[in-house]
Amino acid sequence: MSGRQINRADWTKERISAFKRFLNGDKDVTYHGKKKNGEPYKKALRIAALIDYYKPLTFSTRKGALFVNGGSFGSLEVLTDEQVKSKARALYAHKETGLGKAPSIYNYMKTKFANVSYKKVEGAIKALPAYQKYQARHVAKPKARKVIIPTGPGHSLDTDVMKFSTEYYGPRQNEGFDALCVVVDRFSGYIGISPLLRGAKKKTAEIVGDKTQDIITSAAFPSHRPGTIFSDNGVEYREIFPDKMKEIGYEHVVISKVAGAPSAHAERAVGIIRGLVNNKLTSGGAKPRKDGRGRWWPLARTLVTEYNKNPMTDARAPYSPNQLKKFTGAKRAAIIKAMRAKGAKRVKGMKHRKDADGNMVSKVLAILKVGDRVRFAVEHMRKTGADKRPYPKQRWSDSTHTVTRVIRRAVGFAMYQLSGRARKRYEREDLQKI
Repeated sequence: MSGRQINRADWTKERISAFKRFLNGDKDVTYHGKKKNGEPYKKALRIAALIDYYKPLTFSTRKGALFVNGGSFGSLEVLTDEQVKSKARALYAHKETGLGKAPSIYNYMKTKFANVSYKKVEGAIKALPAYQKYQARHVAKPKARKVIIPTGPGHSLDTDVMKFSTEYYGPRQNEGFDALCVVVDRFSGYIGISPLLRGAKKKTAEIVGDKTQDIITSAAFPSHRPGTIFSDNGVEYREIFPDKMKEIGYEHVVISKVAGAPSAHAERAVGIIRGLVNNKLTSGGAKPRKDGRGRWWPLARTLVTEYNKNPMTDARAPYSPNQLKKFTGAKRAAIIKAMRAKGAKRVKGMKHRKDADGNMVSKVLAILKVGDRVRFAVEHMRKTGADKRPYPKQRWSDSTHTVTRVIRRAVGFAMYQLSGRARKRYEREDLQKI
């Protein structure tokens, strides 16, 4: 008997109560169920027969709750439909779990409870007033950011791959390159880069592994003791990549099981490079052209070279990454001591960065309704994922439109249709309210 068949039953308070009475010794107890229209069935069911029907699964009671045992997830608490919805809403609102959208909450709840279905969880989430907010881009930020302090230069490294949009940066204009392998040393802040050739015949993991090896070797860190290199769970860091890192003395550690969520150090370096390149592309306030003529290489190489020469502005000042990566002995110990004394970096709260529940958010978007006047995003841009937006600021349409329809989508937030663009659907962040 599978968990699916358990979930098909109508687990009301009366049904659960009857099961608990049977388990407590009343072997003749029966349960009179109801149809979907509310009418009772003609015959009552004996709980003993239902217990046999669900074999090899077994039932037990603990602390007044009914549990089903023996499925793929072990022991699950049986909930009523109302309890399922209540727990789903609580998980959505809980600040520390950060489960966010309906699929994440469902995948978590099905490992803890019986009578859970995606439809029930989705319905509970969509009923909340905040369903229109795109939770993935309204992430609560911590009040203090923990600073990881390594034991020396070259001991702890972070790596990531950044791609450049071919609409703005054509490979022909960039010596055939369309991506950049980035390595960051946590101790010194030193950034090493190597471009990736578009259309290479080798596997991505092998190419990135070779490039990463070259970057680390050319950096010439003083310590050759075993170190650690952190990455995300992208395809470029699977298969052969861990073996290539072990060849040069680095244990490969995946810090996130979600592709596109790299370490903070590598992400910050990627943001610095992309921001500087984009500023060059949009100099003078001119709008970028989708002609593929933008050049990021060798501009990126020049920017990184200059960055590694400039003094750091935190506890590592007044030394530059190039100087810090060579430190050993007393000099290295002094920098580590200064970094530890600095402690966690505080993130100051701002009044306009809190939502109605008091959560810190990156931005708060007004909930739209039918009749609102809006502009739509000229280009489809995203801040997350491997192919991050190429232009640092969104541009909006010159024409204005009316919201004609609000469409609830399965993952728990909304999409919109506009007047004059009936065939197109927009997410909330792609609309600017007037």
